Amino acid sequence: MILGIGIDIVQARRIENLLNKHGETFLNRILTENEIALIPEKRKTEFIAGRFAVKEAIIKAAGKSTFGIRDIEILHDAGGKPCVANEKKLLGSMGIEGATLHISISHDGDVAVGLAILENIC
Repeated sequence: MILGIGIDIVQARRIENLLNKHGETFLNRILTENEIALIPEKRKTEFIAGRFAVKEAIIKAAGKSTFGIRDIEILHDAGGKPCVANEKKLLGSMGIEGATLHISISHDGDVAVGLAILENIC
C-alpha cells in the first residue's frame, strides 16, 4: 500500500546562487558529511540540486515534519542507484515500521527532479 508520494523540482541555477552566497554553510545545512564526500568535480551543482530535490520529495511523501532535510542521507547502493542510507531510522522516527522508501533523481539541463514513494510492504 502506498503511504505517500512526493516530488520536487529544483533549478540548478538556484543551488549555484546559494553556493556562491553561502558556500560551505549551505552545503552543511543540507548534506551530510558522507554526501559531501560524494560530490563530483564535474556537475557539482546538478548533483547537489538532485540531492536537495529528492530530500524535499521524501519530506513531502512522509507528510510529517519529524525530521529535517539534513537528517536524510542519500548514498548509493551496490549498483550505483541512489538510496536512503538511514531509511529505517527516518521511518522509525515517524512510527512507521515495515515500510520502504523508493527514490529517483533525474536531471535535464538546469533542472533536477526528485521523486519519493513511501510504501508499506507488510
